[in-house]
Amino acid sequence: AERRLNETRERLLGQQQQAEAIAADLKKQKEAKPACAQGKENLPDAQGDAELRRQLEEAQKQLAESQKALTEMRDEPAKKEAQWKLTALKRHAELNKLEQALKLSQQNEAVLKKKADMLELTVLSHQKSMSKERAKIVQDQLCERNAQLEQQAALTKRDLHADATKRQTFAHTFKCQMDALESKISKLS
Repeated sequence: AERRLNETRERLLGQQQQAEAIAADLKKQKEAKPACAQGKENLPDAQGDAELRRQLEEAQKQLAESQKALTEMRDEPAKKEAQWKLTALKRHAELNKLEQALKLSQQNEAVLKKKADMLELTVLSHQKSMSKERAKIVQDQLCERNAQLEQQAALTKRDLHADATKRQTFAHTFKCQMDALESKISKLS
């Protein structure tokens, strides 16, 4: 992207220099025309004046068009750079959101794996256990251990950014920010 931006800048600078050269030529022609008009004294005054006015108006139109093209060429790199920055900002925000979702899923995966291991142990315990009292004790221990694991996961691996992605307001705020970036990008296009 930076290489394309540099190529565009170089191309625009070349076009800008060309437009400035054309504008300078037009100014020289404009200054030279009054001198030529003095040399055409043998033409009637009305015809000479009309011809000079027509040439002057034509030169002024060309000068105005060249100046307009020049200002557009000067503004184009700034617009392209702003658009590139906004696109990069949007891409970065989307990447951050995905990274936070990945963190959450990894945390949830670890908690679920611990719960599954405990359940497996409980099943084995039930199968080998002959007394119902023992099964009840193991079941109570399992519930207690699961509660401890959930509390431990909530306290030890608390990541504010990952927690923020859980909130409903986060989704709303993220959508508003992405819409604002999209509108700015479309204005620059």
